[in-house]
Amino acid sequence: MKFPVVKVPQELIKIKCKHIESPFVIPKPEQPIGKTSSYKGLWLIVFSLIIIMFGSLNNSDGTIEFGLFLLLISIVWRSIESVINKKNREEYNKALSTYNKDMLSYNEQMKEFFKIQNIRDDLFLSNLYLLERREAFFDEVVKPNCHVQIKKGISENYFLPFLQKYFHGEIFCDQGVLFDDISVNPYVPDFIFLHSNHNFIVDIEIDEPYSFDSREPIHYRIDDSQTSDTRRDLFFSFLQMDCCEIFRGTNYYQSDWMLFLSCDNYFSVF
Repeated sequence: MKFPVVKVPQELIKIKCKHIESPFVIPKPEQPIGKTSSYKGLWLIVFSLIIIMFGSLNNSDGTIEFGLFLLLISIVWRSIESVINKKNREEYNKALSTYNKDMLSYNEQMKEFFKIQNIRDDLFLSNLYLLERREAFFDEVVKPNCHVQIKKGISENYFLPFLQKYFHGEIFCDQGVLFDDISVNPYVPDFIFLHSNHNFIVDIEIDEPYSFDSREPIHYRIDDSQTSDTRRDLFFSFLQMDCCEIFRGTNYYQSDWMLFLSCDNYFSVF
């Protein structure tokens, strides 16, 4: 790796590139079609009653018995039919409720989509929008939220006075970020540059190849995908981007901090 390395948050790269993404829009929901209720059982009941009446008028016991038998079957049929119709109505009402919610979301997304399209087509609006995005980005930056006393290396102690001289009141040591999972140790950078007026934070890392006390290597590659600093990299979720020509090949990450990474040899030489 060539030092120094500067990594920039994804959102700032996009703002610098004047990259305005079109918002995601879900496919337009399809309106549900309800199943037609069946009333065959009801008509069969009416037909059974007509047969019974016809048998009574003609004093035909056989016709009456047939009508009563048919009426019994009709009542059972209608009961089953009613249960099925009720289930179909409940399913339709549930699907309709989901459809209405999806349509509300779809309409909101389409409104935002056309809004962004209009912004992209207007130079003044696009610059104003990017400025608002930049301000919103810095407003949401996560600040250090814990204090952890850690032992510093020789190069870090050597470099600290220079940082404090040129960035008076903006360099912090032994401060870090607590994670939601309390079982995970906090992430503690070597130095933190914090510009409080703009909420701008830079993680300054000086990597020494060996521990001064144990003489053991402390920054090295384990394999092609991991290093001894994998935990630090996971904190920043390093990615690669290809946003525009001037930033081609620049690294960015999903954290809202910038990262300045160097090695002790760089400071001893320069």
